[in-house]
Amino acid sequence: MNYYNVQVEIFQKQLHILLNVHYPLLAFARVAKYDNIDFIDEPILVQEFSPFYQVLQTTELNKPLNLSLDAEKWMLQNDYQFNEAELEEIVFWNPETIGEIIFNHWD
Repeated sequence: MNYYNVQVEIFQKQLHILLNVHYPLLAFARVAKYDNIDFIDEPILVQEFSPFYQVLQTTELNKPLNLSLDAEKWMLQNDYQFNEAELEEIVFWNPETIGEIIFNHWD
């Protein structure tokens, strides 16, 4: 797994704070299991964590991937830069969304 997962109780509800191990990318989730992360937005927490991390919103995390094979090389058409090894992992594991790449269990 390539992220830290802290389960907290705040605002009278349980939620998960997810932090990518390699990059200062943070997100919130209602559920955070191996095959299911249900991302949520928590505006108050976004405000609190934003000075320290890039807090990702559900609209970005739930964006579908747009992969294409161009001249025998995989290209991600989304606005993200991945090196060749990362693209090979993405092709192999076949995630469906950006959030599944940023917070994954294959690293």
